[in-house]
Amino acid sequence: MRTFISVAVFGLMNLALNAQPTLDITLAGIGDNAYEVRVRPDAFFDGVFSSLVFTLRWSEGDGIGPVGLTSAPDAPISASPSGTQRNDGLYNYRSYAGFGFTPLVDPDQQWRPGVEHVLLTFTFNGPGQVELVNDPWTASNNGDYYVSLNGYDRTGIIYRDVSTNVGPMKQDPAMVSCWPNPATDIVHCRINGITPGSAVNVLDGLGRIVATTRTDGSNDPSITIGHLAAGTYSLRLASGAQVGSFIKR
Repeated sequence: MRTFISVAVFGLMNLALNAQPTLDITLAGIGDNAYEVRVRPDAFFDGVFSSLVFTLRWSEGDGIGPVGLTSAPDAPISASPSGTQRNDGLYNYRSYAGFGFTPLVDPDQQWRPGVEHVLLTFTFNGPGQVELVNDPWTASNNGDYYVSLNGYDRTGIIYRDVSTNVGPMKQDPAMVSCWPNPATDIVHCRINGITPGSAVNVLDGLGRIVATTRTDGSNDPSITIGHLAAGTYSLRLASGAQVGSFIKR
């Protein structure tokens, strides 16, 4: 009987995972040196867009850089720079990470297969070739495209065939920024709007507390995560408020 129940539960978990879409991503130029980050699911989805990592690349010789970042009005996930702008001698790179916690329960916001959804709009201070990429630099600097839905890796491809079939999404701005993100051994966080010295709990995908830290005088705690398994973790205050998330690789 125990074996049967274990097999049944495992089968249900696999069905739930397989029912989630794979999520592709693209960067679309919309004129006036502006670009939209869009995602495109390959199946219906009404869960939680948990986390997102991507990197923009542009030529050093173009002499340009990003001067504006705006979340789409109904985006379910916000993003901010992860680390500083970097240069490999030929290209400039900037990585971004974002997190979300609210299910897409509104029927008007739920995803349909093949429909693009705008997450962010970037504005640059001049014309040039801007790309959203996976390349050797991003691979060695934790900058490859990565996405999780409901806490599961559902990373698709970076596509170029941008369409005009764009739908809305739902907003849930984050209260915390973490870097580097994804991280391997230590993650640094900046938490806004709380009292210095407050306790911050780290929760795994099952809601279990796996680590605890306290904010310092500048609300910038550093958390040792080398002992944690790879995956997405959330940050929760002692009050019960969930304020952010990060990815452990």
